[in-house]
Amino acid sequence: MWTVPEDFQVKLGGNTFINVARLIVYKGQTLFTLERSDGDGQLGICFELFDATGQHVASVKRNRIYPATAGQLYELKDQGDVCLLRDVRNGEDVCAIRRTSDTPVELEVSVRLYTPDGFLFKATPTGIEIPELRGILGGNTFRAPVGIEITEDNEIIIG
Repeated sequence: MWTVPEDFQVKLGGNTFINVARLIVYKGQTLFTLERSDGDGQLGICFELFDATGQHVASVKRNRIYPATAGQLYELKDQGDVCLLRDVRNGEDVCAIRRTSDTPVELEVSVRLYTPDGFLFKATPTGIEIPELRGILGGNTFRAPVGIEITEDNEIIIG
């Protein structure tokens, strides 16, 4: 069984989130959820991937990527502790999830996703890019109930 974790560290887009229940909230919707396995203690992340047109690309469930359709647009590589989804048209990584065991950070996540309404959220290994920020947010540590919130009015609330 998987339950909501209480004690964890996740690196998303070059920023560390410590015990942050809602990493990113967009217009009231939590984009990423975390779960911990009661069996082996593994931390898992879950979220949905959409492209710029709002087409569902893949589901991420407990660190594994499940493509929405069997097509030639995306290449999936699952190497145990690393799971990667690459856009074969341009060679860019759409999503990379790496489980770690030798540091307090249990997961490192990079992702380029759109919400169904077309909002781009880009988290590279070094930072989070949100167009409304007009810059890159990287190297920060968050300890709050919500890490980053983007409101209906595109206001950005940090921590």
